[in-house]
Amino acid sequence: LLQVVVVALGAWPLYELARSKLDQVLSPEERGQIWHVEPLRQLTRPLALAVALAYLLAPQLQSAVLTEFHAVPLAVPLLLWAFWAVETRHLWQFALATLLVAAVKEETALLAAGLGLWALWRWGVAGFWFLGGGAPRPPARTLLVPLAVTLGALAWFYVATFVIVPAHAVVVYGVAESGYFARYGALGDSPLDIFKSFLTQPRLVWQIASEPVRVRYLLGLALPFGLLCLLAPEILLLALPVLLANLLSACPAQYYGEFRSSAPLIPYFAV
Repeated sequence: LLQVVVVALGAWPLYELARSKLDQVLSPEERGQIWHVEPLRQLTRPLALAVALAYLLAPQLQSAVLTEFHAVPLAVPLLLWAFWAVETRHLWQFALATLLVAAVKEETALLAAGLGLWALWRWGVAGFWFLGGGAPRPPARTLLVPLAVTLGALAWFYVATFVIVPAHAVVVYGVAESGYFARYGALGDSPLDIFKSFLTQPRLVWQIASEPVRVRYLLGLALPFGLLCLLAPEILLLALPVLLANLLSACPAQYYGEFRSSAPLIPYFAV
């Protein structure tokens, strides 16, 4: 029940995010005029609600809450909260949401690091660089906080994955490393070997990723939101570590979309 309630709460920040983005159809001046705002909101609130409903009905989330209790689905509303906080410039809410994402599980720390990079991008780095310094310089803490979150999340991922888990894995797996790395078959059984495969065996990587069942997996993630996610590939790039981990795994539970592994990807396709 806790898992169901927590996942369902993600509809709230997603609705607010959709509503705030749709409000940006108006200029800043028009947003201060109720005769412009109210007619627009009568049109856009149902659209925002439709996005939230699509999220609640996503098969991957349904599967996640129908299987046993697991930590991973608890990251879903936190990810949406973080995206909302970036868009609305709530600095400390962003920091709290992102650090909670990192605390859920070792691989979600990579998602937290991606959120930190997204905040850096949205809050001024891109505008300041690409506009030749013409954009207003953001306050120092506005960039320092997401930078600290990014570095902290990466540090925690390293400690959790390569220090804490190996220290206790012998009892569970019989080897002093995470059992997840044994799930990648011909690509290797260690992070270094898997990374090398991307450079030395790109044809093998493509052969695995393009198997019909894996292509259906990707379509299954995108279809609940009408393929609109293809209009924002930069958001999907933030989820690449977990997306590739699922897509290339030799463990069917990760790429069939009917288990908990796909739950943390749904926020990215929704956003």
